[in-house]
Amino acid sequence: MWGRGAGECSKVTATKAGDAMSELKTSEYANIYIGGDEGTSAVMTSMEAAEYLKMHVKTVCRLAKEGKIPAKKVGSEWRFLKNVLDKWLAEEMG
Repeated sequence: MWGRGAGECSKVTATKAGDAMSELKTSEYANIYIGGDEGTSAVMTSMEAAEYLKMHVKTVCRLAKEGKIPAKKVGSEWRFLKNVLDKWLAEEMG
């Protein structure tokens, strides 16, 4: 579940995900979508999320660590879903 704060993946899940990712070409990694089609939400890195939100990357990482912005920690890296950020931003501004 995507939510606030960090989480850990099981080795089984990580292995299955790794197998699926190894089947993709390297050039396709930048266009990974949850659910597999373009109608779903893109997964963004902290740098991409910072650019999208017009914030500094350190601010985005700090907010993620504090649980103030919806994110998921994958290893040592934060990941963000675009549609979840859109919803969060609408709630914050509304």
